Amino acid sequence: MIVNLRGKEVEVKYSFNSFKYMRDFSPSVLEQLEDKPFELIPFMEIMMLGALNHNKKVKFTVDDADDVLEDVSENGDISKLLEDLMELLQESGFFKSLQKD
Repeated sequence: MIVNLRGKEVEVKYSFNSFKYMRDFSPSVLEQLEDKPFELIPFMEIMMLGALNHNKKVKFTVDDADDVLEDVSENGDISKLLEDLMELLQESGFFKSLQKD
């Protein structure tokens, strides 16, 4: 998937390296969104930070992740971005390996 970061197209995906940036990731946040809708922002920030940092040779910051999210919230569909990121996460090889018995 490609996102716009300050006018530049950047690929986002999940790899082993991504998960080093996602220590605070908790899918349980999704269950709380009806009561706490603004919890979506830090949740997506973690997801975007991990997806941007899939390559250990290229580093992105929280500010970079925030810039992408701000752009999408103003010019796109934040719900669609969440859906796309969740799909990428579920399809990542490392995530699938965690689910094996």
